[in-house]
Amino acid sequence: MEIPSGYIRCECCEGSGREECQNCGGAGQTARECDLGYEHEEECGDCDGAGDIDCYTCNGNGHVIDPDIEIDEGL
Repeated sequence: MEIPSGYIRCECCEGSGREECQNCGGAGQTARECDLGYEHEEECGDCDGAGDIDCYTCNGNGHVIDPDIEIDEGL
């Protein structure tokens, strides 16, 4: 993934734009207890079974604005 000028690679997702789903731990499945006390696996509702989600820091872009760049507020 090419990083646009004025941006740097996202450190949270290492530039991939994706991070492990915290709800299922990357498995894509969660355990749910039934009325009779049994557990069964179902697709994770947070990641739709993928195991990963868009990175919250870069919104899935893989890059963020470079904090070292000074922005001219007159523009």
